[in-house]
Amino acid sequence: MYDAYAPRIYRYIFFKVSSSSEAEDLTADVFLKTWEFIQKREERISSFQPFVYRLARNAVVDHYRNRAKEAAVMSLDFSIDVAEQVDKSLPTKIAIASDVETVMKAMNTLKDEYREIILLRYIEEYSIFETAKILEKSRGAVRTTTHRAIEALREAVTQLEPTQ
Repeated sequence: MYDAYAPRIYRYIFFKVSSSSEAEDLTADVFLKTWEFIQKREERISSFQPFVYRLARNAVVDHYRNRAKEAAVMSLDFSIDVAEQVDKSLPTKIAIASDVETVMKAMNTLKDEYREIILLRYIEEYSIFETAKILEKSRGAVRTTTHRAIEALREAVTQLEPTQ
């Protein structure tokens, strides 16, 4: 289970804390808590994926509570990583990095609920059903929130784009 979920949980946490070392630590904590829960065998985990994502979500909340921070600030290093991974010319890489940077800045302006929905639905590529289980919401609430989040992101990107 660790091999299957650790990269996803790391990515999920990284998008929330924007620090690879903090994301690694929190990911390790999540799997340690998972292991401890399994060892106690107090109750059965009915579905592992929502369980581990809830632990990750709680770990991030605890992380920010402990540090008294208001919100995660996403790293612009991600835009550079994306540009480097694309096999394109330098001008194309620069354009991609710029687009990703704009979207990430726009994501930072969104409320946490919207960022989380976008992350789960479009970065992690979870279905509405899976997202609903992770967030402990109804599928209808996830659909509505997804629509609102995309509209808010579209508006935020439009405000950040330079006028031509």
